[in-house]
Amino acid sequence: MSIFSKIKKAFKSSTPTPVEKVVPQAKKAAPVTAGPVLAATPKESSPKEVSVLLNAIKERRTIYSLKPELPRGVTLEDIKEITQAILKDTPSAFNSQPNKVVILTGEAHKQVWNQVVEAIPTEDGKRRPQSAADEAFGTIIFLTDDAVTKGLQEGFPAWAAAFPDFAVTSNGGVQISTWTALSQLPGFGAHLQHYNFLKGFLGDKIGENWTVQAQLVFGSKVVEAGEKSYNDNAIPVITDL
Repeated sequence: MSIFSKIKKAFKSSTPTPVEKVVPQAKKAAPVTAGPVLAATPKESSPKEVSVLLNAIKERRTIYSLKPELPRGVTLEDIKEITQAILKDTPSAFNSQPNKVVILTGEAHKQVWNQVVEAIPTEDGKRRPQSAADEAFGTIIFLTDDAVTKGLQEGFPAWAAAFPDFAVTSNGGVQISTWTALSQLPGFGAHLQHYNFLKGFLGDKIGENWTVQAQLVFGSKVVEAGEKSYNDNAIPVITDL
């Protein structure tokens, strides 16, 4: 079973599927040759499924201490497959699907981050991208295709000003969902960055109309994340204005 299959299984309820009752042959009704199509029985929601998802969201943490290798049992193909599934099913305005993803590893990963380091004038500012170059295995780059957004603006001019925000919002969904899912891989660590000017270092490896939105730098985590503090952010329920 692949890592991707294991993650999908973990997000499913462990409650056994009810076994269909066996009807004796003599009592079976004659085959129906015509008649209305019956709607499928709605799937019942499972609190356990929800709790597994919420726990995955809670466990997603920023990990800066990384090693430039993948955790044992995890392959680059696993990471690509998981990211591809999330990219495919993340919602977008009018199902326009403006989101794009590129994964950097090996020398490409190092070269891009070393160029980021060289572009930053201060020594303090160089530290984070230098650690990405030296201590991480790879980078998932999240992008949007501006040609898709432009097409929506031309097709729906009344909403033209809103479509760039819609695209960025959808891309944020890809970022967080990918980070959350990959964080369920044992030993996997990552941190999200926004050195978006690195588009200039990718040359013809990405589309001309693509805009870089974020980078998920990943590898094997060296240490677990520390305790996290939370604000008192109660949600009001409004029933009357």
